[in-house]
Amino acid sequence: MFSFKTLTIKNEKKISNKEKFIKNPIQFVLHNRFYLKYPTIIPLFPFEDNILKLSSIKYDTIKIMDEINIAQSNNKNNNLWISKGKSNIWDSITIKSKNGEEQPYLEEVDFNLEYKYTEFGAQCNYIKEILDSLNTKIYLVRILKLSPNSKVSWHTDEIVFKNINNIIRCHIPIKTNKDCKMLIGHPLKEPEKNNIWEAETLLESHLEEGYIYYTNVNALHSVYNSSDSERIHLVIDLKPTEKYLQLIFK
Repeated sequence: MFSFKTLTIKNEKKISNKEKFIKNPIQFVLHNRFYLKYPTIIPLFPFEDNILKLSSIKYDTIKIMDEINIAQSNNKNNNLWISKGKSNIWDSITIKSKNGEEQPYLEEVDFNLEYKYTEFGAQCNYIKEILDSLNTKIYLVRILKLSPNSKVSWHTDEIVFKNINNIIRCHIPIKTNKDCKMLIGHPLKEPEKNNIWEAETLLESHLEEGYIYYTNVNALHSVYNSSDSERIHLVIDLKPTEKYLQLIFK
């Protein structure tokens, strides 16, 4: 004759990948085949260093927007924005590039080259003033606009930024709100094409208007704008100063 005992099953809380990473980042990385295969996509730890305010200086975003609007009104076609994809949600205006022409997409950087202002960039005196004040070598500079209620898929830009001592990406938000977020992700599935990954969010951050931020675009990252307004950032690829490197690797 069988007797049955009542079993008490505890509902154990499932530990998220973020919690595992915080608890033991080295062990977590070593157990993920994507991090071993693509080591440049490993996020910085602590997570907050992946999206880091570099200065307390607040730039005048109204002056920046005025320069954009004036230059656009002077343009013959009245539209300076170039789409970065088929969906027309992610647009670019180039301020500085290798040859002074439009460059909406990333290309490997020639560190020996003096990057040139575009026709549009040459009109933007305040933006030029900001770039000069950074006291370092400036490479590709663009203004990027994300449409309302839109998202940029998970991807990595490590092909350009893998050597952080040579080049980093910085953002100055020009027009944003609390519903615009940048995400740093943990890889779940590598891309079959077009550098589009599947990932889980480890860090979600809103970048305040007018401040300069370091963003770790080697790590998997995504951007979403769940608001009804455009998100516009000044995006600067530059050689990091010793001060910036100390802040990032503190």
